[in-house]
Amino acid sequence: METSTVITGGAGNTSVQYLNSTMAATTAEVPSVEEFLEYQLGVAMWKYMTLVVIIFGLTGNVLSFLVMKFTSMNKNASSIYLAALAIFDTGVLLVGLGRQWSRNMFAFDIRATHEWACKIHIFFTYMFIDLSAWMLVCVTIDRVILVYLPLKAKSICTRKKTIIVICLVTLFLVGVNCHWFFTVGQRDFTKLIEEVQLTCAFLEGFEEFHQTYWPLIDASVRSFIPFTVLFVSNILIIAQLVRAAIRRKKQMNASTSKTDDATRSMTIMLVMISFLFLSFTSPAVILDIIIQPDITRAPTVAEKASEKLTVAVVNLLMYMNSALNFVMYCLSGKKFRNSLRELLCGKKSTYRKQTNTQSMMTNQSEINSQKNVDRMPDSNQV
Repeated sequence: METSTVITGGAGNTSVQYLNSTMAATTAEVPSVEEFLEYQLGVAMWKYMTLVVIIFGLTGNVLSFLVMKFTSMNKNASSIYLAALAIFDTGVLLVGLGRQWSRNMFAFDIRATHEWACKIHIFFTYMFIDLSAWMLVCVTIDRVILVYLPLKAKSICTRKKTIIVICLVTLFLVGVNCHWFFTVGQRDFTKLIEEVQLTCAFLEGFEEFHQTYWPLIDASVRSFIPFTVLFVSNILIIAQLVRAAIRRKKQMNASTSKTDDATRSMTIMLVMISFLFLSFTSPAVILDIIIQPDITRAPTVAEKASEKLTVAVVNLLMYMNSALNFVMYCLSGKKFRNSLRELLCGKKSTYRKQTNTQSMMTNQSEINSQKNVDRMPDSNQV
């Protein structure tokens, strides 16, 4: 008696029929993945929360870019980094998160349309995510220079050098991610008893690279190295700002409450950005390291449902990191808020003139204070 197996069914509903010449067809129904609560929550998050994050993030990034380019903040070289960060964060949301929304809302995956669409889309997804992290690193290092070398900062952190740094960082990340053009593509393989063709999969011979080496490389470039630099830089900034505050109190014999508030606000913002960056990006990185891709293995329906929710949560956290920078800027102090008001209302705030006058007086006071401190013997050396 001959028996053959035919696998049929649509998305999320699979049945296996056993056919023979003497018996009627019998069907063993497998539970649909759509019946699991985890799957339903995952799909809802991709459909609706994704759209909220995209709209909120795009609005904030556009406003941030306009503030950095068309207000008084444009005079600072660091505004170039922040403008670039807004552009790269927009790319993260449109290219990366936009694909996830279209997959779940319209069942359209751009990577499945063509082999080269797969290669190009993956390349730019990783590029924008990496560039977003490293622009934050560049901004923080720029602030370290401003804090430790205030008199030389204008000659070190020029607009021309800032553009050169952005170009060098971009070239480095292109080198890191260029492997996507020859390690992924169309591949045929056997899944259970069925021949399957994927337009976007790891090519044969590169499985070990993607399962063993690339997750660690990606984790280091995308999260671990940037966070380490951010953490160390923030410690250096905090230490220098505390020393400067103590020095001012000793020399002026008075507490400059406004300056202290600004210092505390900037310090909190920098530390917050660093820990939010790690908190939002590390789950996705850790998930990539723990879960090893295996395109030849067929997961169970329960595993598919659980994976749908887990991937949705960790990836939305990662993408939210590119949507919340505008909020961080608004919390960072009066300068950005007044520049935003200047952009929206079309009027230059009087705060700018006051700030320029106050900053000149403060800088001169700090220079004189620093000279007096340099002449004083160190208590540890007496």
